[in-house]
Amino acid sequence: MEQRQQFTHSALPYILLVPQIAIIAVFFFYPAAEAVYLSFMLEDPWGLSSTFVGLENYSIIFNSAEYLRSVFFTLGFAVVVSFLSLAIALLLAVKANNILHGKSAFEAHPAKAR
Repeated sequence: MEQRQQFTHSALPYILLVPQIAIIAVFFFYPAAEAVYLSFMLEDPWGLSSTFVGLENYSIIFNSAEYLRSVFFTLGFAVVVSFLSLAIALLLAVKANNILHGKSAFEAHPAKAR
C-alpha cells in the first residue's frame, strides 16, 4: 500500500484558502456592501448624481402597505411550498420503501472498504 505524502508547512492550509476567500470577497462581500451603501442614497433617473438620504428609503418601504403585504405573501408562500414539498417527498419515500421489486435500488449502501 502506498503511503500518503505529509505536508508539514504550517502555512499551507492558509495558502490554499486564499483563492476561496478572494472569490467570496469579490462576488459576495463587495456587492453586498455596495448594495447597503446604495440603499442610503437617492439617485437621479439617469444615475449621474446621487444624494445621501440616510434611512429615508427604509422609512418609505416599511411604511408602505403594499411592501408589507408583499413581504407577508412571500413568507406565506415560502412556508406553504416548504410544507408541501416536504410532504410530497415523504409520501414518495414511503411509497418507494414499500416497493418489493427493485427495493435495493432505493436503499443507501455504505461503500465497501478495499
